[in-house]
Amino acid sequence: MQIYRSDWVAAPRPSPEGVLYAATGDIHGCADHLAALLTVLDGDFAAHQAARPDGAGRMIFLGDYVSRGPDSAGVLHQVARARPVPRVETIRLRGNHDQFLLDLVDGRLDPPEIADWLERENGHATLQSFLAGGAECADDPERLARDPEVLRRVIPGDLLDLLRRLHATHRIPGYLFAHAGAHPLWSLDEHSPSTFWTIRRPFLTVPESMWPHGFAVIHGHTPSAFGNNGFRIGVDSNCPATGVLTAVQLLDGRLRYVAAASDATTPLPEIFRSRRQAARS
Repeated sequence: MQIYRSDWVAAPRPSPEGVLYAATGDIHGCADHLAALLTVLDGDFAAHQAARPDGAGRMIFLGDYVSRGPDSAGVLHQVARARPVPRVETIRLRGNHDQFLLDLVDGRLDPPEIADWLERENGHATLQSFLAGGAECADDPERLARDPEVLRRVIPGDLLDLLRRLHATHRIPGYLFAHAGAHPLWSLDEHSPSTFWTIRRPFLTVPESMWPHGFAVIHGHTPSAFGNNGFRIGVDSNCPATGVLTAVQLLDGRLRYVAAASDATTPLPEIFRSRRQAARS
């Protein structure tokens, strides 16, 4: 696994002084990438507190921990853990794929929806990641997907509790953290919780000049919206397809991206290109 950091740049809004924030993009079952990225982010939290004894940190997971990748269970176990660095708070948000898994567990899905998830979202791998040798339906993930009662027995209770406790948003002065975004025409109180983990239009299409809110949004959900776009800061680098998992850090009015890439040849988002070239020179 290779780690890359972009240059620090001016953030679109100030954030609370002395607090290092880190927010991960969509993880989608990429447990190895998450482990590498968290090692680096935890190191940055520790270095920040060593340099500033009064400093604090906050780790925000933006959701979509499951589906597509090979080890959704491994991702959830990592997300559930407390950070090893003192004075680092952890916030865990809900993504649409996390809600889908809950709907599956609670029997709220129709057979066509289940079949589509198994086929298009690599749901077989998601379910298989929870199955140990000898587990019920271990040789038949499709049957497991159709039987919520068995599924509730197979998925560890602490992970189900984690999924049920996920938040819709996290707010700090100057920023809103949400899996998908926020509606430009609604106050936060007018949003239904699901809007925060499903929205694309008009959040992704409204011009910055017409953005009415006093905060920028740090979000995942849409790989095509990756990057610092002023009032939108996209962090979804589509790890299952690209081999790159990213996080964004905020500190004292500055912003940078951190990435864990599968290897040194993995194509990177444009913001990391200069750092890769510098490493080679």
